[in-house]
Amino acid sequence: MREARHARSAIAMAVPGPGRDTGGVHTARLILALPDRPTAEADHALPRLLGALHQNGQVLDSAPPVVADEQALHAYLSLPAADALDPEHHGPYVRAALAELAAAGHGAPRVRLLGADPHGEPECGCETPSAYLLYTTFVDRDSPLRCADCSGTVPLYRIPAGPGDLIRSRVLDWQQQYRACDRLWIESGALEAAALHELVAAGSDLSASGRELCAALAAAPHLGRPVYYYLHRPGGEEPAAPDACPSCGRPWRLDLPWGVCGHRCDGCGLAAA
Repeated sequence: MREARHARSAIAMAVPGPGRDTGGVHTARLILALPDRPTAEADHALPRLLGALHQNGQVLDSAPPVVADEQALHAYLSLPAADALDPEHHGPYVRAALAELAAAGHGAPRVRLLGADPHGEPECGCETPSAYLLYTTFVDRDSPLRCADCSGTVPLYRIPAGPGDLIRSRVLDWQQQYRACDRLWIESGALEAAALHELVAAGSDLSASGRELCAALAAAPHLGRPVYYYLHRPGGEEPAAPDACPSCGRPWRLDLPWGVCGHRCDGCGLAAA
């Protein structure tokens, strides 16, 4: 059993419950007992842990709600998968934050799964995806990394990353920027045209940073598979040259759909609906 493999860990976060389904977004409650003597270190320990979990891709919300009673703090978390908080997924910053909790007198957190999110996207179950997509919208709460074969989401903690490697944080930063542009376009305000340019132009600042990120993700020691940048195409607006890649001008319309995509340029690493 997974819990038994980590029984020697002094600060392990176990998720109780038999026969749990790990696929897709789940909601969980993290319970942290209050220390006998409140200190400044104890007050800051939980926010540090939640921040580390988010930056590692184990928690989807950057600032999850927290409530307190006389005995404990309760944080309500959106997880990319039911097993997201298993110790095997902890990076060095999460382990350091857990050690701070113990030093501050909190002890080990307890986690209770509350159930699957009916609106969450399914998680990728492919053993070895042939390729990935970098894709999000302003309403998406899931990981922006998608499997190109099954279209399932790929939790960011599954991206191989060594000590000091900030690739997962870079993905989150890009996702935040993309969501901001997408929201500005959807709301149709003063910045609508500028925001749409960032979303649809292959050479915009947003697209350029996303394509650089895709190249970094595709390279070793990370995913070791192609990562395509999903280029937005507004519904109902046919591009002037629908059969030409907007970056290199070569044909990119596919004869058969490739997952959610009908267009792909292998040379430029671009894909679109």
